[in-house]
Amino acid sequence: TYPDKMKDVYDVSPSQKVKLEVQARAIKKPSMIVIDFIDSEGESANQVVPKTRQEKYGITVDLNKDAFKGLTEGKYKLSLYVSDELYREQIVWDNIVTVNVIEEEDE
Repeated sequence: TYPDKMKDVYDVSPSQKVKLEVQARAIKKPSMIVIDFIDSEGESANQVVPKTRQEKYGITVDLNKDAFKGLTEGKYKLSLYVSDELYREQIVWDNIVTVNVIEEEDE
């Protein structure tokens, strides 16, 4: 996939979006995937269920959408949770990427 390596931090603002995609390859397709936005205090600030397209799961972090209205200015580390009733344990991928929310000022 492209890029081979993700940047440390992606900026997002009302005029700049970030698209994230994850591909899950498994014999049994997971029944639940959640992306969790963790704030600087280590608390969950927002959780989003990505849209499914074939084997890929994706979200577009768009601060103009209701799903992201709770994010205030600052950095958020994203964690990914994958589970299914047939999985012995939930798969957790912590700190997959950091997004830096920037609130733009009116000019």
